Amino acid sequence: MRRIHIAFIFALFFIMLLPGNLAKAVDVNSYSSLKKELEKSGSATVNVTEKILIKGVIHVRGTKTLNGMNNNLNRDATTGKQYYGVLFQVGKAGAYTGHLTVKNAVISGNGQEASMSAGADGRLIRVVEPGSSLVLTDGAVLKNNFNSDRIMDGGGGVTVLNGCTAEMRGSSQIISNRSKTGGAAIRVEAGGSFTLTNGLIQGNQVNQYQLDDIYGGLGGAIHNFGYVEIKKGEILGNVANGDGVNGGLGGGIYNQGELVIASGTIQGNLASLGGGAIYSSGSRSLTQIKEGSIVQNACGDCGGGLFINNGGRLLFEGGEIGGNQAGTGGGVYLSKQETRMEMKGGWIHGNVASKSTNLTGGGLRVNGATAEISGGVFGINRQNRKSDNLCPNTGKPNYSSLIYNSGIVRATGGNLYSSAVGARAIVNMGEMELKFKRNCGIHGEGEVAVLNYATLMYGSISGSAPLIDGSFKIGVENNQQMVMRQGNISASIDGIKNHGDLEIYGGASHGRRGVNALAGSLVLGGKVTIPSIYLASGQIVHVAGGVDINGGLLCPDDYYEGRVLVRSDIEDADFNMKQFRLEP
Repeated sequence: MRRIHIAFIFALFFIMLLPGNLAKAVDVNSYSSLKKELEKSGSATVNVTEKILIKGVIHVRGTKTLNGMNNNLNRDATTGKQYYGVLFQVGKAGAYTGHLTVKNAVISGNGQEASMSAGADGRLIRVVEPGSSLVLTDGAVLKNNFNSDRIMDGGGGVTVLNGCTAEMRGSSQIISNRSKTGGAAIRVEAGGSFTLTNGLIQGNQVNQYQLDDIYGGLGGAIHNFGYVEIKKGEILGNVANGDGVNGGLGGGIYNQGELVIASGTIQGNLASLGGGAIYSSGSRSLTQIKEGSIVQNACGDCGGGLFINNGGRLLFEGGEIGGNQAGTGGGVYLSKQETRMEMKGGWIHGNVASKSTNLTGGGLRVNGATAEISGGVFGINRQNRKSDNLCPNTGKPNYSSLIYNSGIVRATGGNLYSSAVGARAIVNMGEMELKFKRNCGIHGEGEVAVLNYATLMYGSISGSAPLIDGSFKIGVENNQQMVMRQGNISASIDGIKNHGDLEIYGGASHGRRGVNALAGSLVLGGKVTIPSIYLASGQIVHVAGGVDINGGLLCPDDYYEGRVLVRSDIEDADFNMKQFRLEP
């Protein structure tokens, strides 16, 4: 029995040695020999022993490892012999699949302007037949390609078609490529996928083909219609340019599919119009941020960090969006009715909205969209960003208004550890409910901390910290309908200035005038402490119980003593007005 077992092992070993069962290694030193070996069926490692000029398309067949041995494979730019098409196609459409791994090789477009003139587009690598794959690993560099064609499925470095995959690992790089359409580094079509497991995508740039070109200038690094996952690695210093109306969207990534950011860094990218780091658009688009850093990106108009538009969805679960800059929506800009953001974790801090109106949302701008906040931090101190027990007052604020809303914002959890610098901190022109799990308040300076023109409920679940504590002239200005619960408000002139319908339940309001009631109605209830209330002519305050008006009422018009300006709507209410004054 033992002899049979040993014989079986030797037989299996010899079978493995038969031709086709071992990946062979072969050396090449010319374009023709490289093309011959990569287009053969079967498996092989192809070692490039010297620099090669690529003179035409190479269709990769079978499973190949291209080991450049630190040599360059360049597009042929020799005068009179220029090659303008794609260098490598992995698989052949309708014919066969291919699997290509590239290592220790620099594949360069040689700065040559590439086009469709050779019957194939001008990228470096195109993964074409469903089931085909590309892996870039240690020492693989794709660089210096310029795809000048105005074609719908543009791209400069790599294009991944339906049913195909691409991955970057190790120290691989895609750098300094250009395109006149989208995705100067990588273009992923619907049904295709790309994974950045590690590596660097840097210094790539897209520009419009011409003015009013709606297809150009989209995704400085990546243009995605399929699935993209960032597991690690860096996307740095990429640019998307447009004419100010079209293009210039997504300095790092333009997403119209599914984008998952599990870790990694997206930093220093620039878009001339919107989405300095990421622009995501369309009802089928999803951007999910689990961890990672989206920092120090910028754009000329909307969304220095992210611009989510036209029914797109943002799921923010962890990581940070910090130090980004835009005209409006320094951190995140949400636009259009079906667009939705769910913030379950993460940290938004130190972003800047630079438009002079100061109503532009340094942290978050919601324009007709919906933002649901159930976790995470609008914060200024990373060390304490996950704590429910600390209220830091140092670090970088979100500049201009922290949140500017003309859509729907609901915060039913999460933490506000933030400060804002600018004329106004929170501006509401839509529907807003702010009940943070832990509200450590708004610290800063400006005209008004909270400005409401629509429907706003503002407060804290815990109510243990000041809602507004700083050098704002006015704490809260209400111009329509507002309910306040819990917490304290402090301002230099008016704690609360009311022109609409205002209800206050719990907390305290401090200032030269605790409440300046100029118009509308004012209802006080619960444990409320107010130093004084300034009433315009004809105003009536409805008091429910437990209200303490320490400074009394300041009335600008002549009233006879005994005129009922304050009344209790609850029988036997505990109402204490320590002083009552009439002022002409």
